[in-house]
This record gives sequence, structure tokens and C-alpha cells, in this order.
Amino acid sequence: MVINFSLPNYISTSKQDIKFYNLDALPFLLFPNGIPCYEANSYLIYKLKFGYSENYNGGTYRIFANHLSHFIRFTFYCKEIENFSQFDDNLFSDFMDYLQDDPLVRSNNQIINIAYQIIDFLFFIGELYNINNFIGIGKNNKINLSNKNKNVYRDNNKKNSNPNYFHYSFPPPSPKRKRYPVSLDDYNKLLNHINNSDIEPLRHRNLCLLQALENTGGRRSEVCSISMNSLRSALKTDSISPLLEIINLKNNRLTKTREIPVSRTFLLNLRFYVQYYRNPILQKKGINHDYIFISHTSGHPLQPDTLTTYMNNWSKDANLSSKVCAHMFRHRFITEKFKSLILEHELSNSDEFRKLLLNTYRLKQIMLEWTGHRSITSLDTYINLAFDELSEIDELKERILATPSNHVINTHINFLENSLNNNLPIDPIILRELIDQLKK
Repeated sequence: MVINFSLPNYISTSKQDIKFYNLDALPFLLFPNGIPCYEANSYLIYKLKFGYSENYNGGTYRIFANHLSHFIRFTFYCKEIENFSQFDDNLFSDFMDYLQDDPLVRSNNQIINIAYQIIDFLFFIGELYNINNFIGIGKNNKINLSNKNKNVYRDNNKKNSNPNYFHYSFPPPSPKRKRYPVSLDDYNKLLNHINNSDIEPLRHRNLCLLQALENTGGRRSEVCSISMNSLRSALKTDSISPLLEIINLKNNRLTKTREIPVSRTFLLNLRFYVQYYRNPILQKKGINHDYIFISHTSGHPLQPDTLTTYMNNWSKDANLSSKVCAHMFRHRFITEKFKSLILEHELSNSDEFRKLLLNTYRLKQIMLEWTGHRSITSLDTYINLAFDELSEIDELKERILATPSNHVINTHINFLENSLNNNLPIDPIILRELIDQLKK
């Protein structure tokens, strides 16, 4: 990984100067013998112009590098060739077999994702060395691909498609896994486990992490990227459900951020954590950055992989029946929002709801903004889950779009109760907000 460097972007002939592209981090790829891989590193530099995420020690470019590393190792140890430009159909098929034998690659879908990255890289190789008929559609190419159109969604009766290249050596896609939200029982067990922590600063941080996952429906990277600036902006409004801005990391090439309605009490809990625990740690370490969630050991921003490790450990220590991951909170968030909209509009079935989403522009935009998805069809699973969970509570008709659920309120009560039991300061504003919510 190369840290804090600049690359020439373009030369201004009028001003006779060079403009530079500044980067915090970019992966640097080597062959197994320690020699830099010129083609792979050039490819990563080429991809910079597309504006992928650089957050968290390389961001999307680190994913690209991880995919390329498989191909680099295979090429290095392959006795039949000396460089990437010598690949053909048979050798690409051998590489696919190599991936399927690699214990580090866990699913056919992951193998296919790596293959797509390598195909893109080989197109780059063909252009880099100006090789005719190297890779493409048609039998006249050394690496013969077919064009497989994948329908993504229909919007305003217009079909949108995403062309995908296909190679005969691709394995069949993995069976689609059913996505389930975190259960209320598992949530309460996690909450109780964290509340029993003896280390007060970590207890408050981890409670806020759970609240952030629940309130925002953010991906783990998005939750870790919640900033002080977004917190300050959200607290300026008097709304019961202020809008918290988070970075839209997955679709960074489209919309950089999105705003999500959250509980004011959650924001006040964040502010309490920042004031009494986060800021003193940063001052002691001599570190200054805008991220809310930090490592209490180093003071640096909390990494998404670290959050995953925490969730795995909490699931184990809380004796949950199944492992709970951060993304399950996202599924819960989306399902709850759909339940709210269903009740709000008194809809009776999933088909009726899908029709409403597709025909009501503003409603569709709201759901896409809150979830960070690109298309409504990707949310079908959550629509079905929402109706399943509401099937036994038809008598419930009140509007709950911005109203916190009972277990959220219980979270806040536990938060304050533990502060009292441990003789810690309590923010009176948090207490007032909680009282107001209980009165509703």
C-alpha cells in the first residue's frame, strides 16, 4: 500500500504547470518474487479516473487489487507463459480452475466477480500493448467472450440493461441466499451483552454502534464513516426525526451522500459519546479527524473489518442461536421502513405495494435515498418480509413512519440507567427527549 502521494493528472500548456491528483492510499502490487507488477499497478492508476472510493486504506481499489492478486500469482507460477499478453482461452480456463481450487475463494459468485475484474484487466492489457484480437466477442480473439445481457430493472416502461461478458469456463452462479433481518430476540441479547461491559467508554461506543446500525440502515463502511460534521448538522434541526447525512460508499459514482431520518435521542447519545469519551482520547493521542467512531487504543477511525470482528465476538459471547452480522441490521432497517409505508398507505398485498413504488415517483425516490439502492426491484425481498411480519398485526393502523419502536426506546432507557448506576454524567437534553417520546 502506498500512502499519501500525488500523481500527475494533466499538463497546462497555457500556464506551463502540472496538475496533480492527490491520494491518501493506493494498493501497490508485487509478483511473488517481490518485483513490482507494472501492468497491474498501471491498471489501478488507470481506474482512478472513474472516481471509485479511496476510503479505508484503499477502498474499492483495494478490492480491485485483491482480485488481481489471484491472477498475478497464477501467471507467475504458470510455466506456459511469461507475461499477461500470452493468455488465451485455454489458459484463462486454467485460471478459472485455479480459482475453484483456491480455499480462499468461498463461492462461485466470488469467482465470477474476480473473473469479471480480470477480463477488464485483460482488455486493458490489449490496449496497453496494442494487441489485435487479444480479447473480445468472436472466435477470432485469443480469449473468446460472449455477450450476456443482464436485465437490471424497468423504469418508466423503459428497459435498462447492463452488458456482462461471459466466458464458457465460468462456474454456475451460487444459489441466491435469502436475506433475513436481525431478530428482536437477538438484538436484545446483543444489547444486554454490551450493557454488561465493565469498560464504560467501550460500552457507550458499542451501544452507539448498535444504534447507528439500527437507525441508519447503513452498510458497515457507511456507519464507520459517520462524521462529526453530519452530526452537528443533524442536531441543528428541531425535527423529531432529523436527517443524518451518511456517505454512500457503494454507489459513489452516482450520489456521494444520502440523508436518513433518525431518532433525535440517537443523535444526542452520539454527542454524549463524542464529548465524554471520543474527544478526550483524540486529545490524548494528538490526533484530529472528523470520524465519530474510533479505536479506543489508537484513536484512529474504526475500520469496517474491525466492526465485523466485534459483531462476530458479540454473537458468540451473547450465546446467540446464529451469528449476527452488521448487514442484518440493514435488512431490519429496510424491512421496518417498508412496514411503516405499508401501514401509512393501508396496502393489502405486495403486488399493490410494488405498483405504488413504481408509479409514485416521490415515494420511490424516498426509498432509494434511504436505502442507497439503485433500483426498486432489488428491494423485493424486503417487501415480502414486511408483509409477512405484518400479517399477524392487521389491527395495527397507527402511523409509525417517524416513531421509534419500543425496543429503540428501551435502548435509550438502558443507556441512561447504566449511566446512573455507574455515577456517570447524564445529558439533560437526552433525558428530556426520552420523556417526550414516552408521552407520545
